[in-house]
Amino acid sequence: MVTGNSITIQVAGEVNIPAAATVVVGNLTATGSTGGGYLTIYGATTAPTTSNVNFATGTTNANMVISELSSSGGLNIAMVVVGV
Repeated sequence: MVTGNSITIQVAGEVNIPAAATVVVGNLTATGSTGGGYLTIYGATTAPTTSNVNFATGTTNANMVISELSSSGGLNIAMVVVGV
């Protein structure tokens, strides 16, 4: 991922996840970053101002996340890396 960008992943209706799912529980991991920063996971169209995983240069950090899915069953992941 590129800092400041987000990706959308379709979750509802995928392998073993019901098409009617509205919430997801999972693990979000950051690894091999070239700078410190954070990842945010969200289902809404606008990213919240909080982070789900904070990381430093070259570390691997993980955290359990619980997030609502978008109305179409998607999940957004946004990344910010500072000092790169």
